Amino acid sequence: MTHSTYNLLTKLCFIFRKRAMEVERDSMKLTLTNEHIKAACILSMNAHNHGQDYVTNTKKHGGASSSSTTKEVLIIAFKGSMEVNGFYQDDHFGETNVDCSMFPSLQRIAEGQLAKVNGSFLQKFKDLLNNSGFKTKLEKAVKKNKKILFTGHSSGGAIASLATLWMLDEYTRKQSIRFPIGCVTFGSPLIGDGTLAHAVRREKWAGHFTHFVMEHDIVPRMMLAPKTSVKEHLPNVLKLFQEKVNPITTQKPNKISKIFNKSTPVKTIDHDQLVNGKQAEEFFEHVLINASAVASHDAFDLMEPTNSLKDKLSAGFVKVSPYRPFGVYVFFTQGEDLAPSTPRQQLVVENPNAVLQLLFYFLQLPNEDQDLAQFALQSLTENVGYQTTIDF
Repeated sequence: MTHSTYNLLTKLCFIFRKRAMEVERDSMKLTLTNEHIKAACILSMNAHNHGQDYVTNTKKHGGASSSSTTKEVLIIAFKGSMEVNGFYQDDHFGETNVDCSMFPSLQRIAEGQLAKVNGSFLQKFKDLLNNSGFKTKLEKAVKKNKKILFTGHSSGGAIASLATLWMLDEYTRKQSIRFPIGCVTFGSPLIGDGTLAHAVRREKWAGHFTHFVMEHDIVPRMMLAPKTSVKEHLPNVLKLFQEKVNPITTQKPNKISKIFNKSTPVKTIDHDQLVNGKQAEEFFEHVLINASAVASHDAFDLMEPTNSLKDKLSAGFVKVSPYRPFGVYVFFTQGEDLAPSTPRQQLVVENPNAVLQLLFYFLQLPNEDQDLAQFALQSLTENVGYQTTIDF
């Protein structure tokens, strides 16, 4: 990224930031404070280390904030998946039609066209709804007019988005029950297609969603690539994520070791053995190529070409990912001429078309001298760096 481009982006950040966090009183959006965001981030990362599918701020989970500001809000953080089938349900993009009984608003009303969502994420959320304890917790919170904030890291953020969409449809739209609700995600993959994004804008729900994305984090771009192009290295990439969010660094000593006052050897995993520079480079290139195809495809559509021209150019064209962004995106950016220790700037973007282009733009190498393998490895490690970056 050039210095002039970086300055332009930071100016846009200043222009958009205040606007994006404003709350329309009639829509009952949750007013997010920095304390809410920090608490949500901590809880989202801690959720990876728990056996349950979700954790809340009603109990202490590894240092999550419990101040008076956060106590008035029920924060529910969903555990992300570290399995391939937790992201892709088939060898392509894994999309499926939404269940219209669960999400009646997620469609193009005039055409009766249902939105498509990631099948793995949808199934995970359906399983969660079958958990009576989860639904009971939500019902109690609604009856108490409690403010609710759904959150999650990586695919946990995808489940948080689906939970928010379901609550908006089930309670706000169907039952006309108004209560403050919000969704904050960290490094979340895309979950739905353009029809879903269209429905969110039509219902004026976009402001309920705030997605934090590190400048080069590969996960928010990953669903732009089909499983066939990333399946070789994806298992090890997910194992790397698992090790970083839940490292095996401690082990309780057994009785014999206690007697002899010797600690049990600690089992550790060498990150380089999971994903080396060459593997990261190949994985990164596949995602980048597909992100470029999607960005170019949508940029072409925005030009509103004639149907005949569109048919000619799309003949034999490889299918691109159906997934598109929605809600408010907050990109953490850093100029190439700034020191690594320099705090990242926040670029807030509300236009989903602009978000898509930036997801591709920020994934490009900043200069010709940049080592591709190093950059690719950085795109992996950035996915687990949100907790240290969220420091407003």
